[in-house]
Amino acid sequence: MFSELEKGRHQEAYARRQAYGDRSRRSAMTFQPELRVLSDEQVYDIHQAALEILWNTGVLVKAPEARELLRQAGAW
Repeated sequence: MFSELEKGRHQEAYARRQAYGDRSRRSAMTFQPELRVLSDEQVYDIHQAALEILWNTGVLVKAPEARELLRQAGAW
């Protein structure tokens, strides 16, 4: 069925799952390192600038269907 090497690997994996409550496998799948390029203040400033541009300049929506959907959603 299994070679001695395969049995050893299965036993090691089983021992790891027992020792860590099977967290080792889950954490490897959900691990997402955090990389912060901008500070919270910088993100806020960019967001405020985008809102100002939208407020002062606006957007051009040519499709009547899209304009109607936006109007129904509260845009004017």
